[in-house]
Amino acid sequence: AEDDSEDPLDGGHFIILHTSNPVIQTIVGVESHGFGQQGKLGKYPMHFHMCDSVEGSVVSKLSVRNTKQRGIVVHGTNDLYLSENILHNTRGHGFMLEDGGETGNTFVRNLGAVSHGVTIRISDDESDTNPATFWMTNPDNTWIGNVAAGSAFSGFWFEVGARVRGPSQAVYPDMIPNTLALRHFIDNVSHSNSQGLQTYPQQGYRPESLAVFRNHKSYRNRLSGVFFHAGGRLSLDGAYLSDNNIGVLIDVDHSDVISNSVIIG
Repeated sequence: AEDDSEDPLDGGHFIILHTSNPVIQTIVGVESHGFGQQGKLGKYPMHFHMCDSVEGSVVSKLSVRNTKQRGIVVHGTNDLYLSENILHNTRGHGFMLEDGGETGNTFVRNLGAVSHGVTIRISDDESDTNPATFWMTNPDNTWIGNVAAGSAFSGFWFEVGARVRGPSQAVYPDMIPNTLALRHFIDNVSHSNSQGLQTYPQQGYRPESLAVFRNHKSYRNRLSGVFFHAGGRLSLDGAYLSDNNIGVLIDVDHSDVISNSVIIG
C-alpha cells in the first residue's frame, strides 16, 4: 500500500491487471470522483492492463467525474464490452486504447462531456495536452451510439500509427494499425468540441479497404466537423454535419467518399 499523497494532481486509481478470460470481470454502477494521478504511467480512474482477451467482461454504467488523468483506459486488452458509461470533467484522453494493439473492444452508448488538457504529461510521446473524448489507436474495434461533447480538442480522434507501441509492441510486432479495417463506427455524435471527428496527425489512417463512418452527427464544433488528414480510403455515409466552422476538411488525403450526407453551414 502507498501513503495518501498530498499532491492535488494525485487521486485514486482502479486497475484490472493481467486477468484474462475465462475470468470474467463485471464492473457496473460504480462512481469515482477525482481519480487518476497526473503524469504517472498507469494511474487512471479505470484501467484494464495487459489482460489479453477478456471476452465476456463488462464495464457499464460507471460515472467517472473530475478526473486528474484520463478516464477509462483499455491497455493491451481485447474483447471488452463498455456500455452506458459517463465521463465528466476529465483531464487528458477519456475513453482510450493505449498502445494500438487493442482489438475487438466494443464501445456502445457511452457519453463523455467536458474534457481538458493535462498540465503534466506522462511523457513527451503522449498527446493528453490535446485531449480526445474518444482516443483511438486501432480501428479494429466497434463504436456505436457514443457521444463526445465539449472537448477542449477532439471528440473522436483516430491517432493511429504505423506500429504498435509500449509493452504491446512485443506482443504484436508485425501489426500495422493504420492499415487495418475499421470494424464498426455507427451512429456516433460529436458536438461542441474543437474538432468533431479527426484522423490527424500520426502517419495518417490509410486502410487497405474503404473505412466507412456511418451516420455520424457532428455539429457546433469550433474547427471542423470532420477532419481527414494524410491518409485515404475513408468514407462518410449518412453523415449530418451542421454549424461547424468547416463541415469536412480533407487535407493530403486521397480516395475519400462522402455519400448520403447533409452538410449545413
